[in-house]
Amino acid sequence: MKHTISLLFVLIFAIIKGGYLLAQGDGPRAHLLAPKGVWAINPKYLHLNQNILPAGNIYVKNSDITVDLFPTTFVHTFNLGGKFARIFAMANPGSVKASAFIEPFASGESLNASGFSDGFIAFEYGLIGSPALNAIEFSKHDPQFSLNGYFRYWYSGSYDSDKLLNLGTNRSTFEIGTTMAIPFHKEISQNATWLE
Repeated sequence: MKHTISLLFVLIFAIIKGGYLLAQGDGPRAHLLAPKGVWAINPKYLHLNQNILPAGNIYVKNSDITVDLFPTTFVHTFNLGGKFARIFAMANPGSVKASAFIEPFASGESLNASGFSDGFIAFEYGLIGSPALNAIEFSKHDPQFSLNGYFRYWYSGSYDSDKLLNLGTNRSTFEIGTTMAIPFHKEISQNATWLE
């Protein structure tokens, strides 16, 4: 309990000290403990109408950019030395269509691209409060604080330097860190509220 309270204070201090923060995550419950031996697939569809390139880093004034993506994540949980472990990967096929009125470069010219947007492969491993449990053990397991080590490698999607419009970013990057979950309920029968 002392450990949980200490980590909560560190988290609150980091949020207050950070001031104005911008972040994007994997969504709620993406990093909670799960039973070992689970295979899952999570397909989605995104339709975006914007004036920012698909890489998300360049604003194009007077543009109309339509992006259709099908991010699909594959997940597998398993036991690694008695601790919870998870591997997951995301493939991101799609297409983009854009037109812009940028004199003298383009005057309503329409550009198209298809292929893959950036995706990732990742590994997560239980460090604290993350035992490897089968489905029956998991269903009886009372919620507790968990801290997991985390590594994710982002790879570039389809990119062609000869094209003005691409789904991929032509760069790779990686993340190393931790994910944590703090339950605000003590028993399985209570409504589940988590700070992730």
